[in-house]
Amino acid sequence: MLSELDTRIADTPAQDLREVSGVSSLSILLLEPRTLEKVMLGPEGDTEPLYWRLRTWLHRLERWLFDTHPPTEDRIESLRTLEHRSR
Repeated sequence: MLSELDTRIADTPAQDLREVSGVSSLSILLLEPRTLEKVMLGPEGDTEPLYWRLRTWLHRLERWLFDTHPPTEDRIESLRTLEHRSR
């Protein structure tokens, strides 16, 4: 079930949430991608924006502060381990 939700949530941002009835409206979706897309400036597209290093640092800080759940695969493995121990 976790992997199915993970897959469906990954597809959600491209869809109108009203059309995705199988995903709970209480699901928390990432507001920004895990990695930032670097946008280069200048006529040749070879100039790094002055703010890029600050933006990268802030993005990493935000991920560290607000990433509360481990990856789905790790969560599933933890649940399997707990299930195995309880037998």
